[in-house]
Amino acid sequence: MVATITLASLTRTQSLHTSPSSEVYAAGMKSALPAETPGELNNLVDTSVVVKRTKITCSADIARFERERDLLERCAHPRIATLLGIISSAPTYALVMPHYARGALFGILHASGEVLTAQAKAIVLSDVSEAVCHLHSIGVLHRDIKTDNILVQADGRAVLTDLNASELESNITSDIVVQARPTGGFFKQFVVGTLPYMAPELLRSVRGAAYTRACDVYSFAIVMNEVATQRVPYADSLTDQVQLHTILEARYNHDSLTAGITAKGLRPIRSEAAAAPWDALCALTERCWHDTPAQRPAAAEVLTALKHMFEPMLTAGFDFFEPRCTAAEMEQTENTYAAEISAVSSNECTPAADAGGAGEALANGSSVAPIVILAKKLQVVGEPTRRAAVESTAGRRGLDRMEDRSVLQSHGGLTAIAVFDGHNGDAAAEFCSKQLLPMVALHWPEEEAVAAACDALKHAFPRLNDSFLASNCADESGCTALAALSFADQLVVANAGDCQCKLWRGDSLVNLTTEHIAENTAERERVIAGGGSVSATSDGKLRVGGVIQVTRCIGDRGLRRLGLTADPEVRRIRLGAADRAVILASDGLWDVMPDARVLHCLAHTAQSPDMLAKRLLFDAMERGTSDNVTVAVLMIDNAGDSADK
Repeated sequence: MVATITLASLTRTQSLHTSPSSEVYAAGMKSALPAETPGELNNLVDTSVVVKRTKITCSADIARFERERDLLERCAHPRIATLLGIISSAPTYALVMPHYARGALFGILHASGEVLTAQAKAIVLSDVSEAVCHLHSIGVLHRDIKTDNILVQADGRAVLTDLNASELESNITSDIVVQARPTGGFFKQFVVGTLPYMAPELLRSVRGAAYTRACDVYSFAIVMNEVATQRVPYADSLTDQVQLHTILEARYNHDSLTAGITAKGLRPIRSEAAAAPWDALCALTERCWHDTPAQRPAAAEVLTALKHMFEPMLTAGFDFFEPRCTAAEMEQTENTYAAEISAVSSNECTPAADAGGAGEALANGSSVAPIVILAKKLQVVGEPTRRAAVESTAGRRGLDRMEDRSVLQSHGGLTAIAVFDGHNGDAAAEFCSKQLLPMVALHWPEEEAVAAACDALKHAFPRLNDSFLASNCADESGCTALAALSFADQLVVANAGDCQCKLWRGDSLVNLTTEHIAENTAERERVIAGGGSVSATSDGKLRVGGVIQVTRCIGDRGLRRLGLTADPEVRRIRLGAADRAVILASDGLWDVMPDARVLHCLAHTAQSPDMLAKRLLFDAMERGTSDNVTVAVLMIDNAGDSADK
């Protein structure tokens, strides 16, 4: 019998994940528990646990919580996440489980910057295979096996978790269609599971095919290959058809990936290791992801094969990661990163250390939000805040290709807005959206306020570029960047790329930025003078190196050699009485919205920033924009005399 504990006995410490159906957070056991509490829980007083709280909106949610609770009890096994206790007192219904120290396997493989040892890979795969074999032996199908649902203990042993989608095999019919939370890279869910790990027979069915043991085996095959290669499934797979966007793209989106898996037999790129036991693992993987379910081996056969091929490695006491440097080098690296890490808020990606003692700027207030620090430096803390709003949509490209990111923060009389238009992935835009303001605050010069704002933005963009490329989340993605700081009667705008900022002044729009694209004569000449080339592609557009339209951007690791720069153009504007609003937007808006139409929308919409942003966004969609769209609107109130500088 699982122990029932009270919410009062827990101290929440950290949010780990949230989804429409649940919230997961770390907590500490802060009080003594009843004498009849199982020993596992009594041993956890003052120790971290994980609480998975089910979001209750209807009676079906309570039934879902009870089903997962019952399955965890039924499936108890050393390689299945342990259920320590439950909270079952309205309105809180939650599962309490151990806090597995190393976290999810997906993050270990792809975000840690580390390489797993061969022994660690062997033990993790054997552990997960043992868990799947156990589930099948008691008539339970997991139905969402993926590295994000595999947790790793401090000693490197793995457990399978998240039985939210699991079901007794006897209960499954072809009518079961379950919505699962989107995770990973492609994520339009229409049947149970996560797309890159889903068996082709499930993807071929419109209503949702009956889930079988062979589907779990297929998912585990994707996991085996992912662990062996340490590559995100399908992330480096390319289509035969190049898509003409900001950059020439050949990546799969949701629909093309589904078609590739079901019609063309597409599978993730295999391991290149030819030596034993990896050659045998590759052969086993190909059997497990066979297109025909009947040709896949049973989970018990997979476990036997893994234990046979990995037998010499399945011993206690092993190194989890490959050594990267000596102890002395590690200590020096940690000292170098310490200032930056303490100053810049923690994110999924860790920025590399920035030269020049960057940490000193926030040494006395690392817990203070950068926007607050900037407002204090500009001496506008007590001034009224201007109204602003931002709206965005993935548009026709689909949610799995939403690569725009934005920033909107205000404190006192300071408002900071930024739009990052990503391409070839969203990692660069995501990184910049989180690091822009910390970077500006870290490197704020000791100058007069307006000059300092100009210099800080000017230097922030190339520093963001260098920091992203040196970070552990750097990939081939890139983004254009547009940022603005508004305070008192001043507006400072920095731009690198094809996002645009326009000022609504009187009855006209004033361009505050220049499009940095290969069509721009000055930009084209700059690229060519630097040794780069510009040529037209089949869509008639000029591209740097015949690949990318923009000439200034952040990221694009493989294209920097073509003559791209992250240096922005910075403009300072003094706002006046005729100025009504500032519009910042990605090219998804400007490609289909001429100034006359933008002015019409602004003049015939309620004068609130959120309504104006929504109107512009919806109008762009109606006009057929094929790109992501992000629109930010800043209302100008009580400005002084008008002048440009």
